[in-house]
Amino acid sequence: MKYFSRWASLPAFFATCLLPSTVGAVDVFTDGVFSSTAALGDVGEVQGAPTNILGAFRSYETANFGSATGSVSASLSAGGPLQLTDNAGGMGTYWFGYGNASSAGSLNADFVGGTGWDSLVFAVDVVGGSGSLKLSLNSGPDTFAFSDLNVSNSGDYAFLYSEVTNAIPTFDLTSVDGVTFEMESLAPDSSFTISGFTRETTIPEPSTGLLLVLGSLTLLRRKRA
Repeated sequence: MKYFSRWASLPAFFATCLLPSTVGAVDVFTDGVFSSTAALGDVGEVQGAPTNILGAFRSYETANFGSATGSVSASLSAGGPLQLTDNAGGMGTYWFGYGNASSAGSLNADFVGGTGWDSLVFAVDVVGGSGSLKLSLNSGPDTFAFSDLNVSNSGDYAFLYSEVTNAIPTFDLTSVDGVTFEMESLAPDSSFTISGFTRETTIPEPSTGLLLVLGSLTLLRRKRA
């Protein structure tokens, strides 16, 4: 599984020895169907099963910053995925929110979990053109906006929690009240297909096998010394 982030990838050897990723859904984009196409933009909110949408509500807002004759379209049919499309020279900003502004109120959701989630990951299946993916979390009085990730290829785009703890050490990831993300088109007539928004363990703890290998290498080094 390939991740795009601001951090360098682990060496391939270590990657093969890591435990499988664990996942907790924020939005699997199969529920809460809607369809919106507008010249200037649109706002709305949809409801879905809490197992599919964290907090059971998804708020959305679209805006067109492209040509006056263009439009933006955001839609999700039954079974997904989420589709975001600029039309006729449009350049869209697509915003989605969970908790706070929605009818669900504050999420009070655990974003760490017993499995030790360390990131929020977007599965971007199709990219036409280019865009910028942005994310923010708030917990109590604290709000943290993650760095933008440029989106020009399909793949999994990960925002690591370590950025939060470096910037706001007191940020409570075990009680997150609200989450928003935004996809901004960086070129006219761009399009994006997103099939998942999840809490994940992207850099799991080393497996027992890896620890044994590292231990053996250490002993060998000592013998040679």
